Amino acid sequence: MSVAHGAQKLFGWFGGHGVKGTGGFLESLGWRPGRSFAPLLGVAGWATGLVAREWAARTDRGPVTGQSR
Repeated sequence: MSVAHGAQKLFGWFGGHGVKGTGGFLESLGWRPGRSFAPLLGVAGWATGLVAREWAARTDRGPVTGQSR
């Protein structure tokens, strides 16, 4: 899920607004320059999703609940 969320911020996939739209949103929150922060947040979200998926694949725990399968 987080991979898709990061892709929304980076590429505008899955109904996202891409770097330009995310940057504008961040600037509306007072994060300036938003256009610089948007790729950082996108990469962080994307990488977090990949790490969670790898962790879930290598352990007997689910990525969200932490409960054994």
